Formats: sequence, C-alpha cells, structure tokens
Amino acid sequence: MNIPIKQSTYHKRFEDKYLLLPDTTELFFDQLQGKISEKENAIVENIYFDCPKLSSYEDSVNKRENRLKLRLRQYERQFETGDAFFEIKERAGDIVNKKRLLVKKAWAFDFVNSGDLPIRKLLELNSHIKQADALETLEKLSDLIQLKAFRPVLKTRYKRTSYALNGDRAVRITLDQNLKFRSEHKEEHFLAPVSSSYKQTVEKNREILEIKYLRSEDLFSLEDQIKALGSPQVFSKYCTGIYSTFGDNDPVIGLDSLSTARLEGQYLDNILASI
Repeated sequence: MNIPIKQSTYHKRFEDKYLLLPDTTELFFDQLQGKISEKENAIVENIYFDCPKLSSYEDSVNKRENRLKLRLRQYERQFETGDAFFEIKERAGDIVNKKRLLVKKAWAFDFVNSGDLPIRKLLELNSHIKQADALETLEKLSDLIQLKAFRPVLKTRYKRTSYALNGDRAVRITLDQNLKFRSEHKEEHFLAPVSSSYKQTVEKNREILEIKYLRSEDLFSLEDQIKALGSPQVFSKYCTGIYSTFGDNDPVIGLDSLSTARLEGQYLDNILASI
C-alpha cells in the first residue's frame, strides 16, 4: 500500500534515531507484529541544498538550538511523473517542524538557476493545502535560494520502509537501508572547509531506524520494545554525507568571493504580482 502523494504540508514532531545491526532490526519488528502495519516500501532520493559557507552543515555539527535543512525529495513512485517535494526541515530543540511543497523537479531547478517558477501551477498542484500556507513556505524557499544562495551540494539515496502504529496516526516508524551519497555541488558554488569535528560514518551493515511521534505518551504501547534498542543516537544523513564526500578535501580558496550578481532572477514579490 502506498501513502497518498498529497499529504499534510506542516509537521511538528519528535524524532528518535537508532543505528542498528540487521539482526536487532529484525527482532524489533518481530516484537511489533500485530501492533504496526507497513505503509510503503520504496527508494527515496534527496538532493540537499546549502549555502557557500555550509551553514546547515555547521549548525547541525555544532548542535545549534535552531537550525534547518533544505532538500528536494523524490519517492520512487514520483520518478516517472517528475513530481518531487521541496522540503524545509527546521529544528527548535527537540521539536522538528517540516514544511513542504509539491513541485515538478524541473520547476525546482529552474527556480534555483533563474528564479523562475510557475506560481499559479504550483498553487494548483498544492490545492490540498491553504494558499496562505503554501505562499509562506514559498517565501521561505525564496529567501534560502535567492537571497542566501542555497544550492545543491549532496544527493542521498536509500531504500525506505514506512510503518504506522495501528489505530494511531501520531506514531510513524521508518527503516532506511543501503544508504548512498553523491556530490552534487558545482565548483562555482564555493564550499567551506568541512568541520573535522564530525567524523560519523555509516557502516555498510547498519540500518537507520527512526521513530517519529507527537508526544512521548504516544509511545506507551511500544515502551518495552523501544527500551531494548538502547538510547537514541545523534545522527544526520546530510552531515554524514557531507563529511564522507568532502571531509578529506583541502579548504577551498575564494569562499567569500560569491557576488550578489550571481543571485539573479525574480524575487518573491515580483513573482506574486503575476498571480
């Protein structure tokens, strides 16, 4: 069964992550039989964006209270249609807030490269959410891409299996396997020296289990099984990918030479005027 393409655009939740051996994962799901149901099993691809100074990476590495990530996400079912989600994932302490817009992948790269975006078609594609919410997310995207020069830097790909707690949509469990990374940055988008303080890698035989929930009491029926996993771990696919891809590189010269002339294209006020 596939989760419908059109889902809620705003998500506030807690997330606990575990890096597990396959045997531990198998035992965990065996113990949850009858309590959860599989919702989707598919390949997921993400293109992560960051500014020339890698602020998203640095904020995460330094565990800053308020930080964000910008990515373009495609699920396997979207590969042929060209649909994708532009997602802004913001963290304030332990709370994660995710905003996203359904777009065409080609629109996203036109927006990045030239500032052009078919706003009317985008709003139609996102008619399942309030227009004010869609425009608020678009304004944030415009700020990151047009003003702060966020550009593609990393691509991740993995197999994701999603589960839901029976009778309770507040709890979602995902299992990510076969995680792979690839550099997406262009030379003219100068990358900052990568902090050597982040050296976490994912062993090939490890799997990434995430438990996502709205309130701690939502996990009451899973308490024993979750305790057996041990303490949640601090882990970021993006940071791991950036360090794995760029961590051994020499610092890049010319980091601050990015000129505002490169931030060409329409800004949000001009775009909205065309609606």
